[in-house]
Amino acid sequence: MGKSSIEVIPGDMMDYMFNSTHHHIDYHILTIGWCQWITIVGLNFAAGMATLATLTKSRTFSRSTSLMLRALLVSDILSSIFFLFYDTYQLTMSLTGTVIRMTTFTCYCWSSMQWFFIGYTTMMTFVLSVDRLIAMTAPTFYEATFSGYRRHFVVLPLIINSVIYFLSFFDTFEPKELEYCTVRASSGKYYRTLFGLICFILNLATSVTYCTMFVIVQSEYRKPPNGPGSSKINNLEEIKAARAKKLAHILAFSCLCYSLTSLVQSILMTVLILWFPKTLATYGLLTGWLSSMDSIIIFCSFFFFMRDFRRSIKRRFFNTGNRVEPTRTLHTVHLNNGVLPH
Repeated sequence: MGKSSIEVIPGDMMDYMFNSTHHHIDYHILTIGWCQWITIVGLNFAAGMATLATLTKSRTFSRSTSLMLRALLVSDILSSIFFLFYDTYQLTMSLTGTVIRMTTFTCYCWSSMQWFFIGYTTMMTFVLSVDRLIAMTAPTFYEATFSGYRRHFVVLPLIINSVIYFLSFFDTFEPKELEYCTVRASSGKYYRTLFGLICFILNLATSVTYCTMFVIVQSEYRKPPNGPGSSKINNLEEIKAARAKKLAHILAFSCLCYSLTSLVQSILMTVLILWFPKTLATYGLLTGWLSSMDSIIIFCSFFFFMRDFRRSIKRRFFNTGNRVEPTRTLHTVHLNNGVLPH
C-alpha cells in the first residue's frame, strides 16, 4: 500500500494538487467550499441536538417511531461532529496553503468515517419512512407486529452498514500519494461506485415513500363521509380532515426538502462517479453539504407544522411560554387506510 509521508508545501502548490486530475481550482474556491460545509454542518448539529433534546421528553410519537427517529438523529449528530473536525482541518489547510501528502489508503482510513455515518443515516431515513408508510396503510399489522421489531430496524441497518464499510478496506486502492486528502479521492474504485449506487437507491426510495404517504393523506382528506349515519360524524370527520391536512403539509415539506438535498446530491454524485470521474473532486466539494441536512429538515418540519414541538423548543431554548402544560400523549386515529396523530 506504500509508505505515507507528510510534507508541507507552499501555498503556490495548492493549485497543483488538482492538476494531476485535470482540475484547476484555486484556494479561494476551496475556502468557500469548506466554509459552506462548516456552516451547514454546524447548523445541522445544532438542529439535531435541539430536536433530540426535545423528543427525549416528548410522547408525541409511538415507541417504535421515537426509537428510530432518535437513532437517526444520533447518527446525524455524530456525522456532524466528524464533519466539523474534518472540515475545519481542510479549511485550515486551504487558508494556510498547506498540503499534507498521504497514500490513498492512509487517507481513506480516517476520511472514510464520513461515509460510514452517511450510510447509516441514509438507511435509517429510509427505514423511518417505511415505518410511517406501514403505520398509515396497515395500522392493525403495525401495532400488533411491525412495531414490535423496532430494535431490529435500528440494529440491522447498523450491521449491514458496518459490514459494507469493513469490506471497503479490502478494495483496490491506487498506489499513489495524495496531496489533498478527501474520501472520494482515496476510496477504492469498487466501493466508491457501490456507495454511490446504494445512496442513490435509498434516497430515491425514501422520496417515493414520502410522495406515496402524501397521496394517501390527500385522498383520505378529500374523501367525504358516506354510508348510514354519515351526517352524525361530521365533527369527527372535520377533526380527522384537519389532522390529515397538517400531516400532508409535513409530508409534502419533508419530501420537497429531502428531494432537493440528499436525492439531488446522490444523483449528481452517482452521475459523476460513473461518467465524469475527473470532475468528482470539484463538485463533491461544492455540493457535498447537501447530504448533511437531515437534522435540519427534521427540525424544520416539526417546528413549522407541530405546535407542541414548537412550544417545547421556545420554552426550552428561549424561555418563552413557561406556563406548565399537561403532558398529552398523541394516540392514533384510524382512518379507512391510515393513521394520523392526535
